[in-house]
Amino acid sequence: MSNPRCVPLCFLVIWACFWASGAWAQPIHIRYAVSFHGVSVATQTITIEREPERTILATEFDIPDSSPSGLPAQSESLRVTFRADGTVEQLHSVRIQDGRRSEVIGEIEEEEFLQLIRTDPDGIETQTVARADYDFHSLILYGTAPRDFLPDHRPVRVFCLADGRIHDCEIRSISQAETTRERQHIASLQLTWTCGPHTGRTQHPDRPDRLPSRITRDTPHGPLVFTLHR
Repeated sequence: MSNPRCVPLCFLVIWACFWASGAWAQPIHIRYAVSFHGVSVATQTITIEREPERTILATEFDIPDSSPSGLPAQSESLRVTFRADGTVEQLHSVRIQDGRRSEVIGEIEEEEFLQLIRTDPDGIETQTVARADYDFHSLILYGTAPRDFLPDHRPVRVFCLADGRIHDCEIRSISQAETTRERQHIASLQLTWTCGPHTGRTQHPDRPDRLPSRITRDTPHGPLVFTLHR
């Protein structure tokens, strides 16, 4: 008689192999609970579509003005297409914060340069970005382990897709242990990101999905915390 404990274990192994190989027939949908000072304010949705040569990743959240936390209304919608080496091919982002709406549109040209058009209340700005200008883009952490995207040098050049700009960031890592809901102890890596005056944190457990379990984002009003739904 087969061991029933082997069934979920085998399933996890197969699932991990499929994730690692990118062999997904259907998009993957992920949710993060967004909280501000312990009050739930929104749900962030993420969709990952893996193709043989590229990945399409979209993320969105909307915090209404009527939020019980008192946090001003803000929203963010990002969609990016990037290659296996991290090269951004297409980008569309819309962000509303403190009453200001900004939009960034980008598409790679024949010369392999990403042409950006940034529109906000201050006007319209164009920019050309080469792959050599950045180490990785800001959404790479969804589905990629830190060891696979962090370079050896410091500071790290992060292409922030929300504002279409490249920021020099100092990233420090601390190895930790994390307890899952199944009471399993797994290795975890905490990254502290310092980009100019802003400091954020991400928690990366060593799991097959390679998703951060918790993200703390610095904002002018205080930290926003994104917690993965499992």
